[in-house]
Amino acid sequence: MSARPDQSIILSYQECKFCRSSDGFVFYDSHGYCYHCNEIWFGEDYDQELEDMHKMHWTFRDDKTRVPNPDKYFGFVYLITNKKNQRKYIGCKQYWQMRHRKKYKPSNWRVYTSSSKELNQDIEKIGKRRFKFEIIQEYETKRGLHYYEQYYQMKYHVLTSFIKSTGEPAYYNKNVGGVRFYVPLEKFEDPEYRKKLSASVKARWGIHLLFQGT
Repeated sequence: MSARPDQSIILSYQECKFCRSSDGFVFYDSHGYCYHCNEIWFGEDYDQELEDMHKMHWTFRDDKTRVPNPDKYFGFVYLITNKKNQRKYIGCKQYWQMRHRKKYKPSNWRVYTSSSKELNQDIEKIGKRRFKFEIIQEYETKRGLHYYEQYYQMKYHVLTSFIKSTGEPAYYNKNVGGVRFYVPLEKFEDPEYRKKLSASVKARWGIHLLFQGT
């Protein structure tokens, strides 16, 4: 169970629509977070609120009490998770449209659901409430924003990771950093990673054989 926030920031208590516990808290822009089952929800009328494509749906991955700050930051790197099949998408979004290197007008960041055609089709098909929209971190510059988008995409191997139980791609991402990188045609495994994996497997088998011998 996650650590609870300071009482002063809690606007109201409501019953969680997922687990029916009373551990759901409503923060700021009507979004709530259940400290019992760790689900995010949006007000008393959960289905109606969350399905409304005009409602802001972002929460921070590591701090559910924090709110986005467009006045201070240029944009954010985000993670969208399909709660039905656990497929994910990592991308970035600017808070502002720019003209001549100056803020021109707000972007559609509040209701943005990525540029992925496949992901947006799934959102339309099974409903917005079956997805989590989480901000990983905000960044003050365009350079920082795009660098860390690629950093997290590479860190989590968005092009080559698969869901073991189904064999499906673990991420909706089709490229890294826009058009800079695409799914490789050949397979390559880092020698250091193979060495660590081999050592881990040997250790597990060693423990298994030890118990068999007792």
